Amino acid sequence: MLNRILVGVMVVAAVLAITACGDDDEETGGTATLTPAPSATSELRHISSEEFNPALSLDAGSGWTAVVDTGGVFVLEHEQDASGPHGGIVISRPLAVYAVDGIQQEPVPADLVAWMESHPRLTVRDRQDVVVGGRSGVRLDVESDQEASWRLFENSDGTFEVRYSDRIRFEILDGPGGQIVLSVDAADQPLRLEQVLAIAEPIVESIEFAQ
Repeated sequence: MLNRILVGVMVVAAVLAITACGDDDEETGGTATLTPAPSATSELRHISSEEFNPALSLDAGSGWTAVVDTGGVFVLEHEQDASGPHGGIVISRPLAVYAVDGIQQEPVPADLVAWMESHPRLTVRDRQDVVVGGRSGVRLDVESDQEASWRLFENSDGTFEVRYSDRIRFEILDGPGGQIVLSVDAADQPLRLEQVLAIAEPIVESIEFAQ
């Protein structure tokens, strides 16, 4: 999951993942606040971002950890355990997209959904209208059969990369301040995406964005 976002975020994520296993008082970069959910099981935690804009909160079950929390990117990672495989949820604000060559950056299209649907390196398997955290948008389940990894868009903290033989669920959301992209993937095990979706969907449904 951590190599999905390259460059800056990857470094921060690795550090946070390590410190999460050590001293709870040690902080690196933005940190999400975790409190027990008011009416949930003991394993369900309420996570509030302290950095992402707009502010967001969600309820996450066992095995999920907030590993990145910055103004432009929020990442939850699920390590493989009895509840499900390795995977993650990335919420970000794209600042630029990459041309088909994966090198040249271009402005974010006003209609990011249409841009992704017409991208020659992506195959859209399903499209649905969605509402997440009060923001309307479109869900795209996509696949990529490219033989090498390639860059899709740039965030304030790094580059979102699509890997070879990848499968990703994107939810592109509109609202105040511009488009937000939420993605769910199964890290380096794309054939297990459905299993990750089963444990990620309740989290996505619980997301609340500040208006």
